[in-house]
Amino acid sequence: MERKNGKTTVAGTDARVAFYADSEFISLPPHPAGDEHICGWLAAHPRADYLMIDDRTERRWGGVWGRPCLRLVKRYPRVRKTYYELFAAKSAGADGAE
Repeated sequence: MERKNGKTTVAGTDARVAFYADSEFISLPPHPAGDEHICGWLAAHPRADYLMIDDRTERRWGGVWGRPCLRLVKRYPRVRKTYYELFAAKSAGADGAE
């Protein structure tokens, strides 16, 4: 997925991922605001093409698996049982409505 300016946009908590991917970066808050879920946050940030999230942030956001706004691209192992996951943000259904 590539934007008109040639750069994709990655949302996450660590800006290094955007640097290494030569992408724009949108900072994901470490915790959701109130009862916000990840699809609602992504709907408010429609420029986000991808979401890179670690297992700890994923737990704080209440999990991301099964959300209609995300498609898993790859899981990157870290140390021990920790990981990063790269998701493609789907524009259709990004509000998380079911």
